[in-house]
Amino acid sequence: MRTDLHVTWGPVLALVATALVAGLAFTRLSEKPKDAERDVTIPGVFWWRLTTGLLGLATAAAALVGTFAPQVAVSALNPGATAPSTAAAESPARWFLLTAALLVAVAAALTLVPVTAAKARPVLGVTWAGIVLAGTAVLNTALTATQAGNLAGFGGADVGATPVFTYDLGAGAAWTFAALVLAALTALAAVGTGVVEREDAGDGTANASVLTPVVAGAVLAVAGFGLPVFSVPGYVAPGLWSNFDTPSWGLWTTVVVVVGAAALAVRSRPKQAAALLTGAALLDALHAAELPLVGGALGGASPSTGFWVTLAAVAALLVAAGMSAAGGRRGA
Repeated sequence: MRTDLHVTWGPVLALVATALVAGLAFTRLSEKPKDAERDVTIPGVFWWRLTTGLLGLATAAAALVGTFAPQVAVSALNPGATAPSTAAAESPARWFLLTAALLVAVAAALTLVPVTAAKARPVLGVTWAGIVLAGTAVLNTALTATQAGNLAGFGGADVGATPVFTYDLGAGAAWTFAALVLAALTALAAVGTGVVEREDAGDGTANASVLTPVVAGAVLAVAGFGLPVFSVPGYVAPGLWSNFDTPSWGLWTTVVVVVGAAALAVRSRPKQAAALLTGAALLDALHAAELPLVGGALGGASPSTGFWVTLAAVAALLVAAGMSAAGGRRGA
């Protein structure tokens, strides 16, 4: 039996957040005002937005801890042995995760402000996927370093060697995993909030003129995520369908979210469509930011085809967002 294992705050936060979402599932989606002429704030919308914003902040906080906490924990089996440094196990994607956390934190904070909640909530409902995109890249480094460290610590090829050290996932890996769980809960809460908001405001459609840039942005986004953003000699980046690894799950998650946001924007009200498309553009921009944030840590990185295709996707989605917002102002 292992005596060195213990529970961190990450799973506790995830369980508390799950309980909050489960509690909201039993609340009424909307409340009809008794006096139709009165401007009544619907409590259901308030509580759903509050929960979504708090979950977003909790996600960002867990990701921040995961960024700076050690990803690998080394234990010396021999009391006289000095454990090696785990600096080499620091993920080159940790600044990528930090950027994703800040992006989610800003969107979550604006969701908690009544004046900006309606516009920020759709953005948060998309940008949560950035935590999955960056978090899987960080976890991949931790898993690889742990596996390689145990092979070396237990003698490698020498089967009869006496083990000296054990390599386990550190607190950073645990918090990063907690951030992934909280990001998924944030997504669920954001979807529930969107249902409540739509029920309250009624049906609406975006301008038909945004269909072309939306489709162009979605197609370019899929191509951009399927191609490497940067190239480094001797480094092969995980992809959607080639060199499939742990970060590939983050790529697939982000692609599905971007394409889903684009499809939903076509059927949404102009202002909400603009917010969704802005969130999708931010996700693509985050992916393009891998060039300086991850490639810079590896050294000698140069932009690859995926970088330019992703920038084109950002431009197309921003054009669509601007057109949709302009349509909403004309219809107001």
